Amino acid sequence: MPQTPEQLFIAGWKKAGPVLEEYRSTKLREMSPDYGARLLGAATSNEEIFYSHGLARWQAWMMRWRARQWMQAMADESKSP
Repeated sequence: MPQTPEQLFIAGWKKAGPVLEEYRSTKLREMSPDYGARLLGAATSNEEIFYSHGLARWQAWMMRWRARQWMQAMADESKSP
């Protein structure tokens, strides 16, 4: 019989592990293929995946900022005599 808290913890997981695994397997079998694909990200577009990363968003912002700076410089240049 386990006596320490660690031994009790391990014994509890040894009992719970197979039950939880069976529950997980049952839920996976009941899941529709379409729902499973969406959970895995198969329904997201490449653009959504690309812009979900912070670096890609930052680069897009910088590109727009540079374009605005360039447009402003061209506008200022055309106004000066």
